[in-house]
Amino acid sequence: MNLDQTLGCNPYPEKLSRHHSQLFDIMLNQVWPYGLKVDVDTYYGVFSRGGLRYDLYPGDVNLDDIVTLTPFHNEFFVANNVPGMMLINIKSQHGFHWHYATSDQALNGNLHYTLFMDGYDRAELMSRLTSQGYSGSASRYDTTLDTTTIWSEFVKAQWSCDQPSSSQDGRSSSAGSETALIAGLAIGFAAVVVGLLLVGYKFAPCMNNNSGQNTELAGMAGGSSMVEGGSVAEPSSIIEQASVVDPENHPRFVIGSNAELGSAEEEEI
Repeated sequence: MNLDQTLGCNPYPEKLSRHHSQLFDIMLNQVWPYGLKVDVDTYYGVFSRGGLRYDLYPGDVNLDDIVTLTPFHNEFFVANNVPGMMLINIKSQHGFHWHYATSDQALNGNLHYTLFMDGYDRAELMSRLTSQGYSGSASRYDTTLDTTTIWSEFVKAQWSCDQPSSSQDGRSSSAGSETALIAGLAIGFAAVVVGLLLVGYKFAPCMNNNSGQNTELAGMAGGSSMVEGGSVAEPSSIIEQASVVDPENHPRFVIGSNAELGSAEEEEI
């Protein structure tokens, strides 16, 4: 017996505790109906809560996990044509739900059911039915499976590791959300960069004009500039001419352009 053999993968993201109803619900509503090939319309399963000895954890399910979960290899028994009202009465008896778990079939008092149980619970359950007038008996169910191997066959067939579990879906969704967030940030950053480039392109001509104006102002400060094709005398030369005054010859004021100062053709006022 290879106890390390992986049979399948538990699709449930949280631990399945033997102290909670979920693990019994899986067994009575999924595992047993699958392995026993029952008629779901008349099937009703009852199992002692002490029959599961350990919890079932997420991830890989090995043969060792199954043997630890339900180690007793009890045979299956079946009682046919059990009145629904008898089953309803049994379920309502004091303390029944403390000791037994049942399948989720909604019982109808006017119908008859096929009661499935294991060898350990047979004597007690049949005693309760007989006390209500049931005249039938419980016979061994024709199957090669027992309460341990039925779990192994179910896990191999229904809990394939190729199928994504709920926890894996959660990680995929999370990874997808992270990818979407990163993509959104990248797009936003690209939009900001493009916006800055457009703003720079828009104001570039204004910056060039300001640069040209600054150059012209610098030229004027240096003393020379071109105005309508004519040359403008440097202010420093005009100041030098005005500062040298002959006391014997009073200065004369002439009409003309600045460029004609000091020329031979001067008009006296």
